[in-house]
Amino acid sequence: LLSDLLGTPLDFQKVQNLLLGQTIYDLRDERYRLTESTRGYQLEAVNNEFLKRMFLLDAGNFKALAQQLGQPRENRSVTVTYPQYQKVEGQLFPQQIQILANDGAENTRIDMTFRGIEFNVPVSFPFSIPSGYEEITIE
Repeated sequence: LLSDLLGTPLDFQKVQNLLLGQTIYDLRDERYRLTESTRGYQLEAVNNEFLKRMFLLDAGNFKALAQQLGQPRENRSVTVTYPQYQKVEGQLFPQQIQILANDGAENTRIDMTFRGIEFNVPVSFPFSIPSGYEEITIE
């Protein structure tokens, strides 16, 4: 669903980066044009024929302030902004994430606010086979 919304294939790493305020793409994989602004560092992909990529990074901590992906030929774009960060156990995490996707005349907006973050806690996913069904083992 996210891949369709954003117009680019997403794997676990990219979704994780998006939620943690990191750039979706590894910036070391391509060449970017760097521009300094009052808000931070703006990086724009040099080879952006098919998929235009722009990232705005905070100059102090290099966390993403905004990410923009666009397909100009298809009139599609998505902008992810991080208006506010919070410090949890000495690490910065987005407190708010705003996603705005445009596909021609259609617009989709997603606003997320994280009130509490816990990490490195044990989790379990208990499961039992319902009565009337048999366990299948795949080798």
